[in-house]
Amino acid sequence: MHAKIANMKTLYMHDSRYPPILREIHSPPNPIFVLGNTDALKGPCFAVVGARRPSQYGQRVVEAIVPHLVEEGFVIVSGLAYGIDSFAHEATLKAGGRTVAVLGSGIELIHPSGKQWLAKQIIENDGAIISEFPGRTAPLKHHFPMRNRIISGMSLGVFVAEACIKSGSLITARAALEQNREVFASPGSIFSPLSEGPLSIIKQGATPVAKISDILDQMNLKTKIAQSETRAAVPESHEETALLAALSHEPTHIDELIRATGMDASTVSGALTLLELKGRVIHAGGMQYLLN
Repeated sequence: MHAKIANMKTLYMHDSRYPPILREIHSPPNPIFVLGNTDALKGPCFAVVGARRPSQYGQRVVEAIVPHLVEEGFVIVSGLAYGIDSFAHEATLKAGGRTVAVLGSGIELIHPSGKQWLAKQIIENDGAIISEFPGRTAPLKHHFPMRNRIISGMSLGVFVAEACIKSGSLITARAALEQNREVFASPGSIFSPLSEGPLSIIKQGATPVAKISDILDQMNLKTKIAQSETRAAVPESHEETALLAALSHEPTHIDELIRATGMDASTVSGALTLLELKGRVIHAGGMQYLLN
């Protein structure tokens, strides 16, 4: 599959088609290269990752959870790898949903090559293939942790179905925790090495999942989807960008924000209201605001 045939797009961070919440992570990719429908990047997205050689149990977990996520309006994000990643993409397509695959190779070099057919199906069903690597860049080992931060960074939550203790899926889960995303895991059998990874991240604060409501309840779903849709529909203005730069995780009075940005009170108040709707800012009371 060649990018010119598939109509590749190059998206920089200022582009309205760039994944909205991916801008928020530390060192976001700039640009990203996209094959397929850029509307799929607006989300709301949810990542499903796991072992390359899962058990039948792991496959069944994915096939049980993913259709419900699709029904709730999520775009499913994964890494196109063999195993859980592919099962997640396939389950999404079977449920009539949209899915995004993030590559650890160049956008013109679909990796693994044995999944070119799946990449084609993803694109044909209004999904997208994305990478921060140009052209036919080889899938080098150090590219995959970089790829994993994108999977978690563009998603509201990450679900780990099965993973050994040294699995790359745990890199995705740890990145998600650092990015303040919700992390979920299927506990599995205590006798299986494929349960060691999920149990490890559950100890670090991930939510154990036995049924779909464990995910939906934890995420306060309606609020988070509304915030994601607002971010996608209303890109950050210059005023919002200036306010985000002036804010911190400690409360700041609106008068101080007016002084710091040089904007008038009504402009600051309006921009803060939009940032609250997008979930970027918290109103702490007493006209005090802080970053979410």
